[in-house]
Amino acid sequence: MKKILIILCICMVCFCDIALATKQIKPNTEDTTYNINSETEYWAVIVSTNTTNITSIYNSIIDKPNWNKSHIILLKKEQATKKNILDALEWLSLNVNSQDIVLFSFTGHGTYTGKFNDRKYGISPWDRNLILTDELDEKLDQIKCKYQCLFFDCCLSGNFVGRKFLLVSSILDEENRVILMSTQRMGAGFTASVLEGDEEVNVINFARFVSEAFQKGIDKNSDGWVSAEEAFRYGRNMFRPYAIIFFLFIPLQIQAFILSRGFFLIPFPKIYDGVEGDLPLVKI
Repeated sequence: MKKILIILCICMVCFCDIALATKQIKPNTEDTTYNINSETEYWAVIVSTNTTNITSIYNSIIDKPNWNKSHIILLKKEQATKKNILDALEWLSLNVNSQDIVLFSFTGHGTYTGKFNDRKYGISPWDRNLILTDELDEKLDQIKCKYQCLFFDCCLSGNFVGRKFLLVSSILDEENRVILMSTQRMGAGFTASVLEGDEEVNVINFARFVSEAFQKGIDKNSDGWVSAEEAFRYGRNMFRPYAIIFFLFIPLQIQAFILSRGFFLIPFPKIYDGVEGDLPLVKI
């Protein structure tokens, strides 16, 4: 009976957050893509502290015609310190202009600091020197570009936008940003890998399927671009069966609750969309 009550409580939290979040998600299948002009350039900082699948986002864009390798900084594992991440964002602020589009991607651990009614959320670099959302937002605000796409595949990423429950104050949501998150509010996430000997043969996480959308050229509106919104929808739909299995598996929920210090697995991706029309990221 206790197990059933736990699952029902988790389902209620997840359902309420999804329902409230729908007002942030525009009707997207009919959206037109933002018009790219000849002066628009693409810039990215891609960060991964994972030991698995660390370059999936990077590999999915590096050979695409609208991306230039010199415009991308990749920070992986021990390179992904707080100083290096903030320095990379500073590099963006010094190089981009008002017509450019910026991608910031983080795959790793999300965490928090503070007491129950006054928590602050953020990302955990390789050196575990927490970058809170307000510090991250300050750095991102200094980048005077046209639009930003922020991608977070980490626990508690659903708390990086909005102000809904428990006096949470997260401030990444702004009009010129599209933000892709791997969990719902107050939820832990997961990355699962299958090994044959020492070789990794299959990785299951949200980043994998977003990367697939870029690689496969998922272009539902046939405009010649994979947009952030199209990549999100593809990634969400492909990831959902695994998310449901993990969500309903009681031993994993108990493990997640212990390891995350009080959060259950709610690995259902969400999006905040502050851009009129779809935001193009990868030219086919």
